[in-house]
Amino acid sequence: MELADARQRLRDRLEDESVTDAKLDVYLNDAAQELGQAFDWPWLLREFSLSTRGVYTSADATFTKGSRVVSLGGALSSTPFGHTMIANNRVMRVANVESSATKIHLESTWPDPDGTYDVTFLNDEIALPRGVKSVQMLVMHDASTVPQDLTSLTAQEMRWLQQDTTGTPAQFSTYRRATLPAPQEAPTYATGGTGLTGVYKYWQTYWDPATGGESRLSPALTTTSLSNVTVTLTPDTRQDFGVRFYRSRAGGSTPYFLSEQTSPTATYQDNRGDDYLGDRVTDEPQQLYVRLHPVPDAVYQITAHAIILPPAMKADTDTQPFPEEDVPTWLRGAEAVALRATKEWQAAALAKQDFMAGIASMKQRHVQNRVRPWIMGGSSRRPRRMVIDVTTS
Repeated sequence: MELADARQRLRDRLEDESVTDAKLDVYLNDAAQELGQAFDWPWLLREFSLSTRGVYTSADATFTKGSRVVSLGGALSSTPFGHTMIANNRVMRVANVESSATKIHLESTWPDPDGTYDVTFLNDEIALPRGVKSVQMLVMHDASTVPQDLTSLTAQEMRWLQQDTTGTPAQFSTYRRATLPAPQEAPTYATGGTGLTGVYKYWQTYWDPATGGESRLSPALTTTSLSNVTVTLTPDTRQDFGVRFYRSRAGGSTPYFLSEQTSPTATYQDNRGDDYLGDRVTDEPQQLYVRLHPVPDAVYQITAHAIILPPAMKADTDTQPFPEEDVPTWLRGAEAVALRATKEWQAAALAKQDFMAGIASMKQRHVQNRVRPWIMGGSSRRPRRMVIDVTTS
């Protein structure tokens, strides 16, 4: 169902034609989020292609006993922000990187004597795209072997494994939700050439090419009214992260993916038509990270089977992936949110009760549509118990 239709159906339920589209959008999206959190619905299952990086090393880092600040011998080719560091046989996490990318801050103070030590940074995590609620399965694709499913561990089980072991990943654990620090300023721009006409908004994010981690959007840059020009974007001055650029359509204010670059200083020339923009930015503030063991020693391709949260609806033609038979439950939930917002407590409580009953009925129907469990995984690893859903909605 498209958002425009959902708004009207909710208005009819509320018997109030005066409620604004903006408020209806809030009610509908809040109910969709609650519904998405209630169960791992099969119609929210998606596949994502990810890749790992190998270890990388900075040969001479200077440590001071009792200090969290470490001076590197030079700027790194990839940010160590949030990564695991090994120095003098100690395993520690990097909490931050200074803007020059030549100093890092550790999560805890350095306990050993002052000195210069060889440092190895491990790329032991990968970040799922924003909006992922949970991971069902990871499958690794290695050029020398058939695809292998990775064994899922709890975070506690992962902590007991040797953190500096490198090799071909065999296990994973959902580890944390986090986001990179966001740019404080918008990108700058200049014009020349041909291509774009109209008023556009641009944003940038910081991006870690090694993990796929990304920050929230920067403040928006709004252009003047352009007339058949190419826009050259320049990111801000932070030196350790890669950069992603986002752009609105002509006259719009919604950010869509435009470009990514591993260099923190490279400019980007934009003359792309609105029809060729990428996906719209999700509102989810954090990403789900998974930790891999052993730590990848090379580039591996990984397919993640994951459950997403229902995407926020903004445009009239946006839709939710709910089966049609479940739309009344969603609308009843949105009605509960609306009645609560207008302090109609008794009616809101009744609508919420109906909403929860509808969710329970949906769960029961989806469970009944499943077939018997089967075992996936070889004898060399702990078997994974998987349930295959045959719902056709």
